Amino acid sequence: QSQYNSAGFVNFNSGFYESQFPESSVQGYISECMSLCTVTSGPNLNSSAAGFAVMNINAVIENSYALGNVSGRWAAAFAILHSVDQFGKDAKCVNCYSACSLEAVYKRGFLSELRNGAVVQSCYWDTQTSGAYSSAGGAGKTTAQMQTQGTFVGWNFSQTWTMVTYPSLKWEISPLQAQIDAARDGDTVIVQP
Repeated sequence: QSQYNSAGFVNFNSGFYESQFPESSVQGYISECMSLCTVTSGPNLNSSAAGFAVMNINAVIENSYALGNVSGRWAAAFAILHSVDQFGKDAKCVNCYSACSLEAVYKRGFLSELRNGAVVQSCYWDTQTSGAYSSAGGAGKTTAQMQTQGTFVGWNFSQTWTMVTYPSLKWEISPLQAQIDAARDGDTVIVQP
């Protein structure tokens, strides 16, 4: 528990763009990560909590997700702020989702605040699990839709993702489970003891 801001994976993912010296530019980059935890922020009037990140500034988050419980005065299922600032070139959140439950005075879906042309593409949150029906970005879906592969438009289910109950990252699945999944897709698989 934090007295101020808390997140399941990272509080602050950031970068900057140097126009005179592009080679010295840095962009925060998170890919194929997950948050499976309980996140709680303190009673401070400005405290906030998010399932994955509090702030994503001038940075990229892709192919990542959050599951668990989030509580605080302000809460968002995935992230609080996604923005480009005066030092940045772009910010992207692509192919991500959250199915976190939210306990908060002020609830937001996938994202609480979106600023300055930051991009949110093919991102989703579970409206029933979260109890949040509005968001600054992403698309709200029912639990049944979130547990259906066809909901996740443009996602790579052959190399990056697999469906369990909700989507999971392929690297999480044991080799045996990967073979079982391939067999379900019609591939011939020989499992040796």
